[in-house]
Amino acid sequence: MSAKDEVDTDRAINTAWSVHSALGDWTGRVDVKASIFLTLEAALLAAIINASGQDGRLTEDALETRLEHITYWVGMSLICASILLAAGVVTPQLRRWASRKGGTEWKKNIVFFGHLRHWDPKDLKRELLDQPEALDSLSRQLVRMSEISWRKHSWAQFSMILAVFGAGSIVWCLLLVQ
Repeated sequence: MSAKDEVDTDRAINTAWSVHSALGDWTGRVDVKASIFLTLEAALLAAIINASGQDGRLTEDALETRLEHITYWVGMSLICASILLAAGVVTPQLRRWASRKGGTEWKKNIVFFGHLRHWDPKDLKRELLDQPEALDSLSRQLVRMSEISWRKHSWAQFSMILAVFGAGSIVWCLLLVQ
């Protein structure tokens, strides 16, 4: 490998690590947002369940018309779906099946802790000294992290949208019941 190739490889590895760091930050931020929204959605669901209990404004007896029932159940369904999506965002993405010891994926990857746990330290040291291979592994990890981050951001966005529409449906139901 020429000196120029080594410089190019080092530059590519440094750039890849910068991208890796940014992806980690973005994923961490969406996890925090989803955690906050999950808390708000759960509190909203608890308030609705409370209002649906004995002597509440949303009891079965209080919901008289078909429209009131529909807006209530649409709201409840949307809020429950939003909770599931937010929970999906904050659930760790370990890829258990793909990163298992019996598979071959871990032998090609040295960035994800799910793969690193299978490596012998001496073999890992040799792999790290072979920089082009490290760049291959890092490139695969960047693509995988991007896929996970995209999914988490999409689910967080849908969770927020569903929660807003669910809450709106419940508010409409409350206005109908008055």
